[in-house]
Amino acid sequence: MKKHLILAILSLGCLFSCTKSDEDPRLVVITIDGFRWQEIFNGADTTLLNSLDFVPETWELNQYFRRESPKEARELLYPFLWSSVREHGYILGNRSLGCKVDDANDKWYSYPCYCEMFSGLADNSIDTNNPVENVHHNVLEAANRDPRYKGSVMALTSWESIRWAFANERAGIPASSGREPCFLQTPQTAMLMGFDSGFPDLFDYSERHDLVTYGYAMEILKELHPKVFYIGFGDTDVWGHAKKYDSYLRTAQATDGYIRQIVEYCESDPFYKGRTTYMILCDHGRGQDISCFSGHGRSCPGSGQIWFAAFGNKVPVLGEVAQEGQYYLKQLAPTIASVLSIDYAPDDGSKCEAFPINK
Repeated sequence: MKKHLILAILSLGCLFSCTKSDEDPRLVVITIDGFRWQEIFNGADTTLLNSLDFVPETWELNQYFRRESPKEARELLYPFLWSSVREHGYILGNRSLGCKVDDANDKWYSYPCYCEMFSGLADNSIDTNNPVENVHHNVLEAANRDPRYKGSVMALTSWESIRWAFANERAGIPASSGREPCFLQTPQTAMLMGFDSGFPDLFDYSERHDLVTYGYAMEILKELHPKVFYIGFGDTDVWGHAKKYDSYLRTAQATDGYIRQIVEYCESDPFYKGRTTYMILCDHGRGQDISCFSGHGRSCPGSGQIWFAAFGNKVPVLGEVAQEGQYYLKQLAPTIASVLSIDYAPDDGSKCEAFPINK
């Protein structure tokens, strides 16, 4: 009974927000945990491809992922992302061209990065990955207070601690992270939860398979139509830590497929079509050489180096940005605020520039 009541409340909230204004922008934010800029811009790393410490069958993986040029190799990994930014948006973070994106916090691991991402504030006193509520207010919380979006801000993440970084319970945002059930109960989400529980040794209790998060996301888009939707994928970070470079690459390629399906569904649905902004980014990088690839944090140089991509409504078509420049993770919060036309400032009152967005 309780589940049916929650679903009814969510459905009514969505119906109210959907009918109140048909002109409100839509936003989908997707993170790919711990996926390096090196692979985004250059494709598979040949040193790691040929290391038996990271790849059990080096010849087979070379045949599949190695290409003549970085451009060919990267588009093999992320074909949809690259076609989208080339034709409908832009991507920042190719350090080889002088375009840099970094974590502003000095921790370079997940929880402090997600806190920075949504609060717009780099708080170096945050020194944990545990699922504890972030004391700072955040831009998703601000969006859910706005009458245009109230009840229509939702989130799904594969890693358990992310929803705590944007304090979803305090903010009143429906969210499901880690091995938690989906807040939307349908036969499809029940099947996916059963699938996830059938693989207890694949990931630990804090992480669910991205395939399940993707499946939940598709159901929520179809049934609840959130105006602001955050999806956090995590398989790439899990396999990076496990020193399984073959799985790291294959799950990256799978993630591009999930993104394609999400975008193609949205652009086929009148509720989203032509009015949705898509933002794709990572929270942190990984060690920049083979000795530290499996880790990140201050002990792994380069793991605070990240990337950011955007396409769709309100996004200027800049392609791969080659101009020298310095950007930071904390700029995501003002960018979200700009797209949604809401007023937001971090708790300390500071404001930074948004990533490039058309007004």
